[in-house]
Order: sequence, then structure tokens, then C-alpha cells
Amino acid sequence: MLNTYYIIYGITVLAYLWYRFFFRFLWELKRKYFGFMLKDYPYSVVVPVYNEKPELLEECIKSLIDSAGTKEIIVVDDGSNNNCMEILAPYLKKGKIRVFLQSNKGKRYAQKLGIENARFPYIVTVDSDSVVETYSIQRLIQVFENPKIGAATGRIKALNRNRNWLTKMTEAFYLNASFFGRASLSSFNVVTCCSGALAAYRGDVIKPLMDKYVHQRFLGVECSFGDDRYLTNLVLMNNYGTSYVDEAVVYTEVPETFSKFWRQQLRWRTSMIRENIICLSFAWKRSFILCLESFWNLFIPYFSLPARVFVLVLLIYYPWEIFSFLLGILTVGIIRNLLLAFEDRKSFIYSLLYVFVSEFILYWLYFIALFQLKGKSWGTR
Repeated sequence: MLNTYYIIYGITVLAYLWYRFFFRFLWELKRKYFGFMLKDYPYSVVVPVYNEKPELLEECIKSLIDSAGTKEIIVVDDGSNNNCMEILAPYLKKGKIRVFLQSNKGKRYAQKLGIENARFPYIVTVDSDSVVETYSIQRLIQVFENPKIGAATGRIKALNRNRNWLTKMTEAFYLNASFFGRASLSSFNVVTCCSGALAAYRGDVIKPLMDKYVHQRFLGVECSFGDDRYLTNLVLMNNYGTSYVDEAVVYTEVPETFSKFWRQQLRWRTSMIRENIICLSFAWKRSFILCLESFWNLFIPYFSLPARVFVLVLLIYYPWEIFSFLLGILTVGIIRNLLLAFEDRKSFIYSLLYVFVSEFILYWLYFIALFQLKGKSWGTR
């Protein structure tokens, strides 16, 4: 019985990995390369701000001002009580940005205010701790040449990558999640999360969704975090595709201490569970791939629990088996991060470190997250 379980579990995991590799290969065949000969589609950038570090906020605004293309930059201050306005004032005076103020209601309400005041047909959301490359946004919105695409996101890198081992490991995780995870799903235009660091939307698609967006409730409680996943869900729910553009690069600040990293990962897993449940409610009639992806993300963490418990018990009686166990984890990790080995060898090493941190520490967050589904705390502030 136990052997049968392990065989089924092993085959299932390997089959899933190879199916994602196949989709990644399809994406590579179908993708369009966006260089510098780009159409100038006007876009509005919305930046919600709450007590952001002044130096980070200024770097973000400068990168947006330097971004190519016809644009407007809308900054919404969500009731900050630090000196954010001192940073914004010179750019406002020069007419480089538009600024809206509101009492502290949360990121979703700040985005809603900015999106509803956007003048251009394409709306780009950027977190206030993120910095974009000059052509990133212009490359990102080229996907809207396809009228069936409603949202898109780009490649995410760590702005503070070289701070310590944790930031290097986190960037490796981000990179693999971008050009392996999101890219493979993009082959069928069902990317499940257009990241808050950088995402673009059709204005006529998301403007009518804003009331639903800010008033999301789950298990009777109004939701605050997981905004990017929910907004992506809303786009998919309305029969529009979601895409990934590898050339649209954004750098975002990542946690520098393990306690902040832990809280971030707990928040992400909590919203992942919630949004996959929501996605399953419509995915079965929307896309088989989307349905399969949502089911897998909900199912496999809990299906793998017996295997992990058995290994822990086995190691008590046969401690030398730890080596074969670690070798198995390493093998799966190498397969999953194989593309990163060709893209960035240094990051590939740190991606393997993430595999072990994930297996031994972060995995258990899936169970803690089940008790956080009614939580409203942002977790990192």
C-alpha cells in the first residue's frame, strides 16, 4: 500500500514537471520578442504608496518618468504619515506626475482611485518599492495587440539582490517563477498571478471590476492581501487571457530578514489557497489547463504530507537514509530549476538552496495558512 502511494506520488510529481517543461517549450515557439522597435501605445501607470522608504519611492518614480512611450504617472498616497509627499512634491510641481490623496483604506482602494482616474486605455500597476527598466512597460503592453489578452506581467528580479544569502535565494525563486512558471502557463494565456510589482491591464476590462475588487470577501471576511492574484482571477473570470513578457523586467525590494520572508511566504500561501479555490469555481468551464493548475496547487501540498511524515519516522530508525532523501530532493530541484542553470548559474545555485528551505521549512506554512484564511493583516509592515 505504502509502495503504491510512493510510486503514484513520484510519477505524479515528475509528470507535472515534464508537462510544465513541455508548455515552456510551446511558449518559446510561440513567443514574440519585443526589442526596441515598439509601437507607442499610451498607458497610465498607477502607483499606490503607503509609508514607503523615501529613497525607494524616489527611485521608483524616476524609473517611471524615464520609461519609454506616451504615459501618465498617477501616485495615490494611502494616508502615509512619513515624508512621502516631500519626495513627490517636486515631480508634481513639474507636472511629471499626478497625485491623489486618501485616508488609509488599503492598497486596493488606492489602486481603485488611480485606475478610475486613468486617462489612457492601458493601465499599468507598479508597487512603490519597484523599479522598471526603460522599455519594460512598452514591451509589456505590446501583448494587447491580441484582443483576447486582458492582462500581462513581466520578469521579476530583486532590487536588493546582493544584500545577503536570503535576498540572493529569493531572487532565484522569483526568476524561476517568472521564466519557467509564468512562461509555461503563458503558452495558453492562463498566467495565474500578474505580479503587483509590474502588471498591465486593459482599462476597459478592469475599470468595471473595481467595486468587486475592493469588496472581495472570503469566508465572510473582507480580503486585503493577495490583491494581484485576485485581480488576475477577475480578468480570467471575464474570459480574457493573461500573459507573460520575459523582456519586461522589474526590480523589486525583497525581504532581508528571515522573519519578514516568513511572513511574506505565509501571506502568499494563504492567498494562493484562497485564490485557487476561487479559480476552480470558474476554471472548469474556462480552461482545462487553468483548472488543472489550480487543482494541482491546492492538492499536491497536502497529498505529499504522508510521504514527508513517513520519511521523518524512517530517519529515526535509519538515520543514514538521510543521504538518499536529500539526493531525491536535490534531483527534483535540479530538474525544476534546470532552465535557470543556463540563464544565470549563480542564481541556479541559490535556487537549489531555496529547494531545501522550501522542503524543510516553508512547506509547513501550507498548514498554518489554512488557519489564516480569515486573516487581514498585511504581514510585512
